[in-house]
Amino acid sequence: MEKNPIGIIDMNINNISILNRLVKDYKYENFIYIADKEFNDYEVLPEDKIRARVKTNLAYLLDCKVKLIVVVSNTIVEYCKDMFDDIKVPVINIVDTIVNYINSNYEHKNMLLLASENIIKANIYQKNFRYNHLYNISCNKMDDIILEGKQKTSKSFTVAKELFKSLTKKDVDIIIPTHVNLVEMKTEVFEFVKEADLLYIQDLLSEKIKAALLTIENIYNKGKGIVELNINPELHKSYKNVINIKHFLKGKEKKLKGIKSWKKEN
Repeated sequence: MEKNPIGIIDMNINNISILNRLVKDYKYENFIYIADKEFNDYEVLPEDKIRARVKTNLAYLLDCKVKLIVVVSNTIVEYCKDMFDDIKVPVINIVDTIVNYINSNYEHKNMLLLASENIIKANIYQKNFRYNHLYNISCNKMDDIILEGKQKTSKSFTVAKELFKSLTKKDVDIIIPTHVNLVEMKTEVFEFVKEADLLYIQDLLSEKIKAALLTIENIYNKGKGIVELNINPELHKSYKNVINIKHFLKGKEKKLKGIKSWKKEN
């Protein structure tokens, strides 16, 4: 029987560390993670170009006969949510997953939203949360720290102090990161925002995936799974700082230091 993979679609690699959790929870499943082999950042593109790229990458996943699609990019949800409405396989998106959980468990509480500057401006979370107070903090500098592998360093604590110093005396009930990778800086966050809960997106997404797989009655329990990465070659060094799994690489035929082939198991 053919083992249909689970597809994960992203922009850049701000959520690539979700794979660490998923290969642990679903060790028999195959995963295809696709950011983009041509562009490493959609936020600089016009809307029509974003939609064209997502359409291309979505077609690739469907050609691979994925049984489930997980959209982990806020930008893709912002511009392309309608594109997933008519897909025959189940689709989970990060924005609705977070919003529904927060409104069910922290309604009218004090919330701290960690999101990129563009996502804060897009208002895709704020307009849907039911909150008492909502504080918005740009996570762009935190993303850079994580992709450099500089967590728990003087640099990371300096950045955290700069971002959160205005909140040290504020009451915050829940910290809401909108990138999975951001959880990698939880030590720094808790240094300055104390006595708050932290939303672990990887836990939330894993539970949603399990529920979806049970619905389609298609959870594998044998045969070691593999992970296929489809990412821009320029992100090579960065992704190694946030994932610790064996995988297959796919991309442009370009040799990089330490990699002999783009389809070689590490």
